[in-house]
Amino acid sequence: MLLVFAVLTAFFGGCKKSSVEVREVASFPLESSLVADSVSIPPVAYSPFKMFIEPDRLVLFSLGKRPLFDFFSFPGLEYLYSYGDIGNARNEFSQFDSNITHVSGNCYRVYQQYKKKIVEITLTEKGVVLTDELDVKIDGMLSGFSFLEKERFLSFPWQGENAEYVIWNAETLTPSPFGEFPQYEDLSTGQDANRIFVRSPYPCPDGSRFVSFYGFFPRFRIYTSDGKLQTDVLLTQGTVDKVLPSGVRNRKYYATKAVATASRFYVLSNVYELKDRIPVLQIWDWEGGPLAQYRLDRDWSCFSVSESEHRIYAVSSTAVDKIYVYSDLI
Repeated sequence: MLLVFAVLTAFFGGCKKSSVEVREVASFPLESSLVADSVSIPPVAYSPFKMFIEPDRLVLFSLGKRPLFDFFSFPGLEYLYSYGDIGNARNEFSQFDSNITHVSGNCYRVYQQYKKKIVEITLTEKGVVLTDELDVKIDGMLSGFSFLEKERFLSFPWQGENAEYVIWNAETLTPSPFGEFPQYEDLSTGQDANRIFVRSPYPCPDGSRFVSFYGFFPRFRIYTSDGKLQTDVLLTQGTVDKVLPSGVRNRKYYATKAVATASRFYVLSNVYELKDRIPVLQIWDWEGGPLAQYRLDRDWSCFSVSESEHRIYAVSSTAVDKIYVYSDLI
């Protein structure tokens, strides 16, 4: 299908001046559909939040149940064991530690909100082992936390601050707000921009840049790790509301989850055709170029990618005893 790039001078009522022009994407070079093969597992996939693929294990992480971690062999997907608890011990988690990030092998990093620490852990066969920790004495809770390169991390700004994100230096704890919100007519009525532009950041594995999705708009931006806007993309496919409906329940929701790799990012999103919501998987490169869009046969709660196998692994909270496998991706 034809790929359309056009410069926009407005985004639902106008866009603030920027060194980066907003690009419009109407279609993808490859548009197809995916149908899953399902693998039966014990009924452990309740409220799954993240999925990780290690060299020989697939790991499900959930904060909605105990134990927190469920392990499966990879690529065989045979159930192995489960562990992990919520508590105050050094190797336990709180309900706000959802920023857990896979580093490599069986090593992970997480910012523990209540303990004010960045910790590195190893998920061994017998349990969680703490390998390193760094005190982060910041007053208040940091939402939208993500790890970047060079001992820096990302968060949302404090309430009332007119910026999209804040970059923190982990050693000095110096905050650097950045990013202007797109102009939108509802902001003139006094609404909080943070409530209109609900955002989700997903860093590249090396932390050099991150993609930021707007939940209520089919739009995303790519920023470098020092806060420079690199790309601004607006999708125009399907039925898009020109005015944001009042009330969250009446609004269309687009990007819901994403997985970022070194060369591209995979986005679980929705396309709307009149009143129909269609779940899709979109694949983009780090220049903001569209690669493929697949219509899906079901909704996912979370997923992970094996690029060497050209496969997606996904779970859904509506089927707690299944892992879905999608093959033949580009």
